[in-house]
Amino acid sequence: MSLLLFGASVYFNHFGSVPTYLALYELHQVFQVKESVESTIEMIDYLFLADLMIMISYLLFRRWKKGPVQQRRGSQPSQPSHRARRVYLVVLLVAIIGGGSLSAYSIDSARGITNELVQAESAGFLNYEVVAAIKAQEDSGLIGTGDIAETIAKVQALEATYPYKDIAGGLPEHLDRKRVKM
Repeated sequence: MSLLLFGASVYFNHFGSVPTYLALYELHQVFQVKESVESTIEMIDYLFLADLMIMISYLLFRRWKKGPVQQRRGSQPSQPSHRARRVYLVVLLVAIIGGGSLSAYSIDSARGITNELVQAESAGFLNYEVVAAIKAQEDSGLIGTGDIAETIAKVQALEATYPYKDIAGGLPEHLDRKRVKM
């Protein structure tokens, strides 16, 4: 997760937009433009990696403090009681259901936002990725499913509602379907 957020931060600094999951697939190309990417990395971006360093340090310290792990014969590692396991399970289920519900609400409310920066800020980075995936699926589902005559009729109906149609002179020649034969 830390590496994902670090990559997203560097991508945003370099390109000025929030990366989608499709852009993150192309991270292998970073090594081809290494110098320009390195110039956009700011010191604060390395804070995304701080948790990894703390975790590795903790594990190394714990291992050094305990020494090599040796299990006594016949002894079993301590297990939480049956009641404690049920409490853990209930807390875990509440967290999953609550987090999933909040995430679903956030995704649903962000789907109508067209500005990607506002959408990512509103939904959060991971939920923004889900919104982008849903939008990509909807867009790819629309491609090739419509009838061209029906699409042209819908476009013409929409164009008829545009207020500049009533202005003297109307549309420029290259946009006016009456003057240009297709």
